Amino acid sequence: MTYATGAGAAFLSVIAQATHGTALLSLAASAGVLGGVSAISGYSVHRPRTGRRTSHLNAPVRSEPFVGRDEELRLVSDKLRLQEDRPNELRICVIHGMGGVGKTELAAHFAKKRWDETRALVWWLKASAYGLLTSQLLELADFLDVPGHESKSVVLNRLWSRLREEPDWLLVYDDVQDRSLGPLRNEREDMRPFLLPTDVPGAVVITTQVINVLDQYDITAERIGLRQLGPEDGLALLQARINVRDDGPGDADDTRVLDELGSALGWLPLSLVQAGSYIDTEGVPAKDYLRKLREHPSIGADADATIGLAIARVVDAEPRAEDLLRLCAFLAPEGIPRRLLRDPQFRPLVPPSLRNLLAEEHGFAKVTRLLRDRWLLSVGKSGQGAAEHYSMHLQIQRSVKEGMDATARVMWAQTIVRVVEAAFAQASGAPSEQADGEIGRESLMPHVQAIRRAVEEDGAWATDPHGDRPAREALARLMHQAGDYQEHRGVYQRDVLSYYAHEASIRVHGIGGDRERIQSLLDVARQKYRLADLEAAEEECGSVDGECGAALSGVMPEEERSGLLRLRAECLLLQADVLRERVKFTEAEEAVTEAVGLFGEGGPEWLGLDRARIEMRLGQIHRNAGHLSQALDHYGRAETLIPPHDGEEPSEYTLFRAELVFCRGILEQDRGNLQAAEEHLRLALSRFPPNPASDNFETAQIEKFLADVVRRRSEATRALARGRRSPLVRLRLRRSAIRQLREADQLLSQAVDQHRKRREAENHKYAACLNKRGSLRLAQGRTKEAEKDLLKAEAIYVSAYKADHPYRAKTLARLAEVLLVAGPPGRKVRLATGDECDAGEVLVMAERIFVTQLGPHHPVLVAVYERLARCAHDEETAAGLRRRAAHIREVTRSADG
Repeated sequence: MTYATGAGAAFLSVIAQATHGTALLSLAASAGVLGGVSAISGYSVHRPRTGRRTSHLNAPVRSEPFVGRDEELRLVSDKLRLQEDRPNELRICVIHGMGGVGKTELAAHFAKKRWDETRALVWWLKASAYGLLTSQLLELADFLDVPGHESKSVVLNRLWSRLREEPDWLLVYDDVQDRSLGPLRNEREDMRPFLLPTDVPGAVVITTQVINVLDQYDITAERIGLRQLGPEDGLALLQARINVRDDGPGDADDTRVLDELGSALGWLPLSLVQAGSYIDTEGVPAKDYLRKLREHPSIGADADATIGLAIARVVDAEPRAEDLLRLCAFLAPEGIPRRLLRDPQFRPLVPPSLRNLLAEEHGFAKVTRLLRDRWLLSVGKSGQGAAEHYSMHLQIQRSVKEGMDATARVMWAQTIVRVVEAAFAQASGAPSEQADGEIGRESLMPHVQAIRRAVEEDGAWATDPHGDRPAREALARLMHQAGDYQEHRGVYQRDVLSYYAHEASIRVHGIGGDRERIQSLLDVARQKYRLADLEAAEEECGSVDGECGAALSGVMPEEERSGLLRLRAECLLLQADVLRERVKFTEAEEAVTEAVGLFGEGGPEWLGLDRARIEMRLGQIHRNAGHLSQALDHYGRAETLIPPHDGEEPSEYTLFRAELVFCRGILEQDRGNLQAAEEHLRLALSRFPPNPASDNFETAQIEKFLADVVRRRSEATRALARGRRSPLVRLRLRRSAIRQLREADQLLSQAVDQHRKRREAENHKYAACLNKRGSLRLAQGRTKEAEKDLLKAEAIYVSAYKADHPYRAKTLARLAEVLLVAGPPGRKVRLATGDECDAGEVLVMAERIFVTQLGPHHPVLVAVYERLARCAHDEETAAGLRRRAAHIREVTRSADG
């Protein structure tokens, strides 16, 4: 038996045929044998040239032959076929096993097999981290021409809708980790979107090392457990990889050596392929490789030994390869852009030895080819004509890091921070905004997340006052830029908070000046407010205000002083918002008044709508406090403070006028002037982009309130119909009421959809939608749905704001109406606090919260007392409750003048 050595031991030619007359596409790649290697292979994508894309292939380039997995390949098909009795549901097959056992390659072969059979959508997703998987799904959405949006949640929902149009599609989620698909079912505070299209018909194959990865999501799936190859198949894989020819006299001896080698490696496919690649490429006898392997301290089936030998041999052949491996080890394992390594503007940020290599086209190509031949680095593309990118297996990254001392690890961690920060600062946003070959921020986010994780695990240098200052400054900037980008894209707010918190932790240790430090702390406070962590947000605002006061006590240039005063004003305004949500209306008004005082003589100048917006803020505080006439006065003053402008008014000013009209509409609703409320809200709605086409969150806010007003007007119309004697008039009024309910349903459906997509940012607004939908469902006679919506809203408020917040009391008041209508009398429901209450008990609980938090004469108590009167067991008690309601109504009218 002799060995035919050389790098090109196998050659793959894939022919893909589109279904609409598209030309043949031939994809060829040089690669090693595939019998069970993990994801260390390139990607090929077939993008049809037809206008309507119904046939796509995006999968790793496979190598041949495929050894020892034919039975498992058949099982994947069988497992998915077993679920065909559920044609309208997602069918899932999970391939699980230890690292390096061949899960990725089995899935890659199945993907190509599925493409051959169906010519349908087949798409590969790298799923090792939530952020990386999100980016991969956004790339798929862009490929399918799904309309873009600033919110990732919106784009993902549009993608799921687009997949409904695709027959027989298959998505492969490669290397799923614990929680990389999203929050668990019981993690109610984690509002990130789930990244499996569970309610869309189609097929998903998952590869993972976590055997119960879907159990924790309560999702049913078929499973295939993958183990190491048996000795016979493992030997065949080794022989195929080193291209053995049965024409030598030492056949039996060589087979024995290969058998010993395979046994030493535990027949782990990744280790077998790396060993075979080494033997084949270097032309060394198997017995010499086995001797080297036995000398290695980490020999075993975890691939560390073969990786260590491969790295050592590559570094012997080309010492500069070690630096490239070290650089890549601190990035995400997948999707390393070639431009990130080769762009001249980033070269000054890396050590000189690597800088020279990156500048040499021939030298760089030689090193990457050497690393690829040893299965240490893979090269691929995310699409036809797309820029090249690299991947490095997690086990290889770990081995590279473990081979470095502490000083080297810190140096390379800092290097990658500087490189990624420079790339992120000049990158574009969404995939649709990128020019050919350009690095996008979305594609860099997995690498930013890898940096953040590394800092969390081993990043003492980031807060070390004596550490590398430029690297710490770059890290602070990167965390801030990533936080801004994620917030703009509508990402889960706790993730945004994490980036800002990392920036703040760096800046409080001496990076940047007072303004940068205070701004970072203010960003943290703002995110806590958006997460409804109101107590923490109020505490953060107090701390920021103290920092501002201390900084302003010193002598400084006027520009610096003005900037700090503006930050303090922003802090006070945020504090006012927090206090308003915490029902501390007097303190909220005082905070706003103090902010206004900072814009006096010698302070910062008002910019654009700043002063008008503050006046609108005061109006919102008074409206929440039940001081409706004072709120109206502030809205009027806000309009007079809109800066004059020659010529066409800027769109920003026009939208602010619409916001004021919106605020007046809500105020009229509170006063019971439903016709005026509807007129104002319709006018405001006409100034914003229409939904559902625009997926505009501000539009959804107006739709939510307008739907509630139209529903209430429908109820008034039905009541009017009941009082008419003429059958024709009654019929006309009832038909009008039905039309109003239909319109309310349409408006609210759009609003609920938008708020659901954004609930991770402002969950209380989603709960408000559920409140209004609950009342709408009651008006439609759908009492079970109404009760379900209101109980869900109540649970959100208890979780986000505690049990004694007025938001919860409003929900309880609506829930009581459902219980009164649906019956039977005395029926109890279980609330989020564990209390079991009937309608009367729910109303008493709402009354107690309103009186304690808002006072005994707030307008919201009118409906509570009127409903309590219906629960009363005697007429005297009922009459007393109706008198209370009438008194509050009269007090409100008197206050309104």
